[in-house]
Amino acid sequence: MKIFHKMLLGVLSTSVLLGGVGLISLRVNLQVKSQVSQIVLEEESTTTTLIKIEELLRKSESKIYQFISLKKSGLETKDIEQNKQEILELSNQLDIELNRLDKLAEERLTKNLEYPLTTKKEDIQDEVSRIRITDKLKERGTRIKTLLQTILESDDIEKDQEFLATQLEPLLNEDISPALEKYQENFFSDLRKKQTVIINYLDNNSRTIEFSTAASLIFSLFLGIYISYRISRKIKQLQAAAILVGEAEFNVYIPENESDEIGILAKTFNKMSSNLKNTTISKAYLDNILASMVDSLIVTDTQGTIKKVNISTLKLLGYQETELIDQNIQLILADSSLNILDLIQTSHFSNYDVTYVTKKGKTIPVAFSSSVIQDRDGKAQGIVCVGRDVTEKQQAQKALRESEERYALASLAANDGLWDWNLLSNHIYFSPRWKSLLGYEDEDITNSPDEWFKRIHPDYVEQVSQEIISNLQNSISHFEITYPMLHQDGSYRWMLCRGIPVKNDEGKIYRLTGSQTDVTQSRQAEAQLEHQALYDGLTGLPNRRFFQEKLQELFEQILLGQDNIFAVLFIDLDRFKKVNDSLGHLVGDELLIDFTRRLRLCLRSGDTLARLGGDEFAILVENIEDLNDVTQIAEIILSQLEKPFELQGLELFVSASIGIAPSTKGYENIEELLRDADTAMHQAKAKGKACYVVFEPDMHLEVVNTLELENDLRRAIEREEFDIFYQPIVKLSKRQIVGFEALVRWQHPSKGRISPGQFIPIAEETGLIVPIGEWVMEKAIRQMGMWQDKYEVAQNLTISVNISPVQLKHWESNDFSVYLEKIEKIFQETNLKPSYLKLEITESTIMESLDRANSILQQIKNLGIKLSMDDFGTGYSSLNSLHQLPIDILKIDRSFVKNLSGNSDKVSLIRTIVNLAQNLRMDVIAEGVETKEEQAILTELNCEYGQGYLFSKPISSNDVEILIGTMEQFTKYSVDPILGILPVAKSF
Repeated sequence: MKIFHKMLLGVLSTSVLLGGVGLISLRVNLQVKSQVSQIVLEEESTTTTLIKIEELLRKSESKIYQFISLKKSGLETKDIEQNKQEILELSNQLDIELNRLDKLAEERLTKNLEYPLTTKKEDIQDEVSRIRITDKLKERGTRIKTLLQTILESDDIEKDQEFLATQLEPLLNEDISPALEKYQENFFSDLRKKQTVIINYLDNNSRTIEFSTAASLIFSLFLGIYISYRISRKIKQLQAAAILVGEAEFNVYIPENESDEIGILAKTFNKMSSNLKNTTISKAYLDNILASMVDSLIVTDTQGTIKKVNISTLKLLGYQETELIDQNIQLILADSSLNILDLIQTSHFSNYDVTYVTKKGKTIPVAFSSSVIQDRDGKAQGIVCVGRDVTEKQQAQKALRESEERYALASLAANDGLWDWNLLSNHIYFSPRWKSLLGYEDEDITNSPDEWFKRIHPDYVEQVSQEIISNLQNSISHFEITYPMLHQDGSYRWMLCRGIPVKNDEGKIYRLTGSQTDVTQSRQAEAQLEHQALYDGLTGLPNRRFFQEKLQELFEQILLGQDNIFAVLFIDLDRFKKVNDSLGHLVGDELLIDFTRRLRLCLRSGDTLARLGGDEFAILVENIEDLNDVTQIAEIILSQLEKPFELQGLELFVSASIGIAPSTKGYENIEELLRDADTAMHQAKAKGKACYVVFEPDMHLEVVNTLELENDLRRAIEREEFDIFYQPIVKLSKRQIVGFEALVRWQHPSKGRISPGQFIPIAEETGLIVPIGEWVMEKAIRQMGMWQDKYEVAQNLTISVNISPVQLKHWESNDFSVYLEKIEKIFQETNLKPSYLKLEITESTIMESLDRANSILQQIKNLGIKLSMDDFGTGYSSLNSLHQLPIDILKIDRSFVKNLSGNSDKVSLIRTIVNLAQNLRMDVIAEGVETKEEQAILTELNCEYGQGYLFSKPISSNDVEILIGTMEQFTKYSVDPILGILPVAKSF
């Protein structure tokens, strides 16, 4: 763009800006005037409507008097009806005007809100005041219209006259002049305010126009200054660039953003600078070339005086540039026989091996070359000398010679046999060690290749030949192969052969050279390790890895379309851990070995038996026609286990649980098959052990549900989803409550109440029963302490808490004193005496580890806590053991109480237990009392206490408080009237 055009554009922009401000101000003035005119017209319409309403009211008054007079005079109905129609017409017109008045008021308020230039907040308030005045007038007109309608519809003349005198006339005679004056006063007041606002606004608008004009003039001035500055700056850039080009600096560039005369000049200048740069070699460029050279470069005149050196020369010799310039080149040469004149006369190029001397006197071997500099007439002007440090090259050559010497010595002393095959002569050099590895002396083997290949095992000759041929054809950098070779003693030794090809100057292989190592021992070790990786060390059976690889092969055959139905039997010895714990691991290992021997007797030809780990075994049965083939094997195994095992003079009867998973279930991988076989085995254990179970899909679903329940159980502890229910313990003779048994319950957030029979076994298996049991213990102690503080009748009530076998084992393997201290602290906080707490432990749990359990129980007893042996009669405790244990209470198992009536054997057994407890000064509690007959028999047998559904199901803590509160209302708190008050729905 031309410079003149830019200036013109600035002036035009200022003019447009000024005109725009004027147009905006004019438009605002017209808008304000339009708003004022609109307000005046609307106000006039409202006033006219009010006057017309008053006129219609006056006409209506005259017509109503005339209507009453006509009815009194008894004129014809026709005249009365005509008068009535006239009144109705006036009434309709009045209704139209009233609606118009309402609409005008609403429009005025809306317009005021839409006129921000002439309306303020107080203007809106004045408008609302006027609307209220018009509303009152409208309300008066509406009431008059209603009264007119009432009189027209009435037939009682006297009543009409009274109605006219008392209600209509006061309204018609009401003076509305003050209201109209007030309305007009508000209107003119509002109009004066708007005029003031308009005048002020127009004054301000005029100032705005003046200010805009001044600002536009100032803007034009600054625009002119800015354009001048831009033009002068570009000229200065051109001046500075021209100076740099004049000094041979061609890396100059001027921006070409403008399209005016200066922009065209900058573009031309840049093109000129670029052309000069491409056609001129600067001194700096030559200096960079010399500085980048790795070799030393020295330029001398014809007398050998140094005129130029590069950086590599200075680094190599340790001199500064000023120390070498104008010095003779002999300063740095150790060999003074090198004559510069000879270099000039010899030829243009010369090569020598010379020695440089550094500033510190160190000598450096150099490959020296020189070139004569001549002018156009061929006269010598100087010499360019290039020197390359060959110190590393000489060291490498020396190292090579030493390496060759070491190789010669190593070939004599090496443990590996060396060989060198000359392909051109087809002769092989075999080192003495190569021959001795095969048991031969040096003279026993010639240099023929046949000496090598005839001793390779026949099964490997072709493989070795192919490896060598492939190496020759493909020019592989090296090859490595292992094969057996015949030893002189007739045995085969495993040899590791390595070789590399050697090429001539033309790149063709003409030799093969390498070594041979005896790796027999390492191969045997690898074979041993491979066997250990796939076979069990104790039984010699294939292990889990071998078994899984075998299964994988069968799955791959199925994918290839081969029809081979197979099944897996998963076998686990029952109670094997007890054998290890009681008789020791040596006996346990003997049992596994003997068990393996019996399993082998049960297999068919082609079946695979493996030990998966511990006491778990698996059998892979292939090529079966139906499931009976597999179940027959399982039955044979179970029958083999009916015979006792004789181990170290002992007879042991051991059973096994077997799970069967046939391949017909459509498995996609071996993991699913093994998983289902294991699931079926656990189902067999759950059925009572010593049996087999064939997998069904529902079993896997059950396992998944159990895992989900386990995960939910872990979260239930964190979320405190557990609660405690309490079952009363009753004194049978008086039917009085003496205590409660605390029973944990789980309220699942989505599945509802979970039966203890479902989650307690899972909690015991996972160890979660330990924190759950501790929570129940603390909660029950605190609850009983609260009840004893709150209720007088609860002072002697006791609380019983069950102890899991897992909890007892946890106490045995940890510092039990820490837990006792925690219990003591809870007793102190609740003021509950330890004697009011009873811990219930099953008979079988105590007898499993009698000595260790007795130690724990004694510590509990010393604290003052009562101990109860639960499920008594179902275990195998002896009288001697029972006498030694610190037990206070025997609880008769519910299996002995159920159907007690008419069963003399059960009656005799309970009588014996009661007599035994009395002799040992123990209390007896019968569980599962459900009928009055059972209660009567137990009372007759002197069984003092009982609990069961006859008295109450387990109930919540709230229901217990209702129960205890009711007990206080009775002097003798018999359970008959008390338990009856509890709703059955609250029991759990």
